[in-house]
Amino acid sequence: MSQDEDGTPIPVNHAVSIVVLASGIGGAVGYLFTVHLVESFASELEAVWLTTVVFASGGLYLWSALRS
Repeated sequence: MSQDEDGTPIPVNHAVSIVVLASGIGGAVGYLFTVHLVESFASELEAVWLTTVVFASGGLYLWSALRS
């Protein structure tokens, strides 16, 4: 579908795999960083709980926005 600088075609499934992997890694790092930030004013358990609720709420909001 697309081509790199050498003109070699890049398979779409390979590009999708890279994007999904990068998103997963970025999401995990973002989650852990958010837990670290929240942990400065809450206990570790509260930080994990609050971060999970915020990420889940954001995910549900984006999912519902993209469906409509």
